[in-house]
Amino acid sequence: MATNSIDLAALMDSIASEINVLSAIEHERHAKECIEAGVNEFYGSYAPNLYGRTGGLKTFAKPEIVGSEDFVFQFGPEYGSGSYDAGLEYIFIKVFMLGWHGGADSGPNHPSSGVPYWRTPYPYYRHWGKQATKAPSSPYQNIIKYWNNYCLNEWPNIKQQLIDTVIRKYWDQLQKYYSLEQLKNIKYEVITDIE
Repeated sequence: MATNSIDLAALMDSIASEINVLSAIEHERHAKECIEAGVNEFYGSYAPNLYGRTGGLKTFAKPEIVGSEDFVFQFGPEYGSGSYDAGLEYIFIKVFMLGWHGGADSGPNHPSSGVPYWRTPYPYYRHWGKQATKAPSSPYQNIIKYWNNYCLNEWPNIKQQLIDTVIRKYWDQLQKYYSLEQLKNIKYEVITDIE
């Protein structure tokens, strides 16, 4: 059985690269699920019939693959979309990051500057009403909670499945050129190489 460490190293690089690309795609898919679940949990914490949900809060989080392999999660008003009277930056900070369900934190005769209050009565909104409701956790906190759960509890199994799938793809080719011991080392080194 011929062995060539240069070929083995190149093959391991190809396997690791393929696994990294698949990992980034998998991370992006799960990140979108975390965003959906995190914002929906926030929406579910306060749902009066006057509230029309647009789903716009989901746009403040942006998962993306950078290059061919790296995954990043970005948050900010610059990623937001939608039409809000208060503007994207206010919605990002007060609602997305801090968890307030609407309200304004300033204005003429505001009862408590810096704390969001609703305007009343519906549909005229001419007077300050009661303090806005604050959720137990913000969309941002929920997304991070779901993402951490994915990373700690789901990703290790998914990662192992990706590694096994890619190595199985190369298995016949590998067996022709490398000993069983080398094949075990390939899998071990690939596993320790994947983040």
